[in-house]
Amino acid sequence: MKMRQLAFAVAMICGAAMVTGDAFAIDIPVNNALFDSPTLPATSAPTDGRGSWGLAAWSGGDVGTYSPAPPFPSQDGNNVGFLSVSGTQAGGAAFFQDVTRIQEGTYSVTVDVAREPGAEPTTVPFKINFEAVDFGPFAFLGTNDFLVGSFNSTDLTSATATVTIPNGSANIGQYLRPVLLVEGQDAGSVPANSRATYNLDNVRMDYTPPAGTPEPVVVGQHLFDPLAWQRPASLGNSAGEYKPLAPALPNQVGDQLGFIALRNSGGGFGALFQDVTTIAEGTYTWTIGVAYDSGSEPTSTPFKLNFEAVGGGTSLLSENIFPVGSANSTSFTDVSVSLTIPAGSADIGRDLRLVMVADGQEAGATYLFDNVRLDFAPVPEPTSAVLSIIAFGAVGYGRSRRFTLQC
Repeated sequence: MKMRQLAFAVAMICGAAMVTGDAFAIDIPVNNALFDSPTLPATSAPTDGRGSWGLAAWSGGDVGTYSPAPPFPSQDGNNVGFLSVSGTQAGGAAFFQDVTRIQEGTYSVTVDVAREPGAEPTTVPFKINFEAVDFGPFAFLGTNDFLVGSFNSTDLTSATATVTIPNGSANIGQYLRPVLLVEGQDAGSVPANSRATYNLDNVRMDYTPPAGTPEPVVVGQHLFDPLAWQRPASLGNSAGEYKPLAPALPNQVGDQLGFIALRNSGGGFGALFQDVTTIAEGTYTWTIGVAYDSGSEPTSTPFKLNFEAVGGGTSLLSENIFPVGSANSTSFTDVSVSLTIPAGSADIGRDLRLVMVADGQEAGATYLFDNVRLDFAPVPEPTSAVLSIIAFGAVGYGRSRRFTLQC
């Protein structure tokens, strides 16, 4: 997450503590509340992985971003991505991104890779796969394995993979999805930790047309800069930000929306989540605009707004289920959920996570989200000094934290 500006903190202290009757309501800032980052090209329908990395992990795998200390000598920026598997079961983890419409020619992807110090893989290779995707089934275009000995733990080493699209290919016009992948079972260089991890940085892509010269292709989030909203998904489902060609709904705020799309009748899930502040005694109220994408209205699967506590594991604090019919495809409907943290709760001091999730057996349902708001009514009513702590705590929230998806 990016650090908020000091002026925003001052505004919180001076203006965001609102009195309603005898109770205070404090606005807690939610980063990227309008889903306007990263800035995306307009598309006719929500598509996953556009402008940022999608994350997937299974059977003990782990994927995310963090800031290594010290950084690798050739590292660009503050963050790297990581992919891990465990030594207790065979699983996997992946970053994926739908980068560009496929044309005839050759695409190359280069990524800088290292074995994480203290968790160096000993057997599982790092992989770069290529897929062609659109709504519906994806096509597997190729895999490229890079053996453990290709990398070291002292600095990053470049790995390059290519795929050639022939004239007349059925994949022309689909999206090209590079997948950065590790899968298998590996306890790593320190078996007691039971973790094998690759670190990734500086992903770039080139396209070479027939009889032409290489042209750079923009890869979103190429330095693994952290996102406000994490977007795990499984089994072909997806989540992320979306910029419609024109405002999708009359009460839309801003140009972009959040979305969760279910594309698999066999099940799976899509989710958006963000760790927003440190939990304190009092009541949190979360409000968000929800709608269905026209032509992709759900018929059976509800959406959920969940509160979780993170730190020393993840705990579900509250699950709130909204059945089909709670929203519509003509305008955004504001829905609100609340969570009360009592005095003495073991969750005080942990991180509060907001989770939007849809899971079910439905191929074609898309949920749209806009204008996320979070209020906090502390108990007892805060002094100005406490307001300062709450405000600055939220403003600086998320710095130097490791964001992960574990399954």
